[in-house]
Amino acid sequence: MNNVSKKVELACSECHRIIEVATGNLGWCLKSNNDVIAKTKKALVQLVFLNKNGLDPSDEEHKALAKELKDDMERVKPTNPECPFCPGAHLSSDWQGYVVVLNPERSEISSILNIERAGNYALKVNVR
Repeated sequence: MNNVSKKVELACSECHRIIEVATGNLGWCLKSNNDVIAKTKKALVQLVFLNKNGLDPSDEEHKALAKELKDDMERVKPTNPECPFCPGAHLSSDWQGYVVVLNPERSEISSILNIERAGNYALKVNVR
């Protein structure tokens, strides 16, 4: 996930693991290379030029590359959020309590909550 968007925390209804989901402006990317992501079109053009030439573009070079990339730019499409451990489970924004488990083998809370993996967990998840 990139660092140009806001994040919302959702909790898995089955394992109670908290998952961060990006919302809002996810930025712009190239259709030909989805790994190149920037917050604005201008920043995307500068990033592409920097990757090709190793330096920032002049105004003329920026305009020329912007025209060249005009049809190759698109908004980043959000993915459907899912829990990596319970793919079919419902994710809920209505949850309470926050537990960070670092070492589940040594944690009494993780044994009570049946937590087997380190991570961030909700104590209670309400499913609607």
